[in-house]
Amino acid sequence: VSRMAMMSEVINTEQEQPELIDSSIQIDEDHNISIWKQIEQVSDPVAKVLIKSLLQEVTDLKNRVDEKDEEIAELKDEIHCVKKRVLNNERYLSKDSIIISNPPISIDGDYTIQILSFLEEQLLVKVEPKSVKACHLLKPFTDPNSPPAVIIKFVHFRAKDTIYGL
Repeated sequence: VSRMAMMSEVINTEQEQPELIDSSIQIDEDHNISIWKQIEQVSDPVAKVLIKSLLQEVTDLKNRVDEKDEEIAELKDEIHCVKKRVLNNERYLSKDSIIISNPPISIDGDYTIQILSFLEEQLLVKVEPKSVKACHLLKPFTDPNSPPAVIIKFVHFRAKDTIYGL
């Protein structure tokens, strides 16, 4: 608010009692002071308007800070969830493992053989079954049209490196 607008407001409201913006201002949780009684004792009408304007700005800023605090709390929760997911994924993504999303496997049969066949047919990479330490689904296989991701843990890093080297 410009000083000219405030002066104009003072001139227009000198005869009237100005509206109170708030009955008090909260300093912290333990101290709540009534400042408006002190403002009413100020004799300079321009100073009174300026003080009330500043108090309104302080109140608005406090409200904005409260909103931002809520946003920060939500973002902290989100970060916590993402960190948990990253840590969970890191367990599966060691240097000798790969994850294949939406693999062409059926609910019947050995997943290891099906994945090795896929690697050989589609990627033209021959991986011996003895090179695979473990092969399992990352979640239960419930929908035949949407198979879950499969993790393959190799005995040696070289087998994984062969696949990534394509």
